[in-house]
Amino acid sequence: MVRATAGAAGDRVWPMPLTDEYRDEIKGEVADIRNSAGREGGAIKAAAFLWAAVEEGTEWAHLDIAGVDWSDKDRAYAPKGPQGPAVRTLIALALADGLVANA
Repeated sequence: MVRATAGAAGDRVWPMPLTDEYRDEIKGEVADIRNSAGREGGAIKAAAFLWAAVEEGTEWAHLDIAGVDWSDKDRAYAPKGPQGPAVRTLIALALADGLVANA
């Protein structure tokens, strides 16, 4: 549902290839898992950190809505400057689930 909703909203998303190898990468010495597993593979290790916190069988997605992109030109859906990808997807998902009213 997230991929289809993101596509309709104009956002690009992709699934992370989560495997048990990545869970091993985030094992901690003090706590069970750690949120800092080195510089290499930061995105996939961040996904593994979230994956470890989600009950098995639960559908989940991580939508990074921070200004992680920059556009050099104005577009119909976003002005020039820092972008907040996935905000449109987040809103569309909330509308689809009835979490917010369509205004």
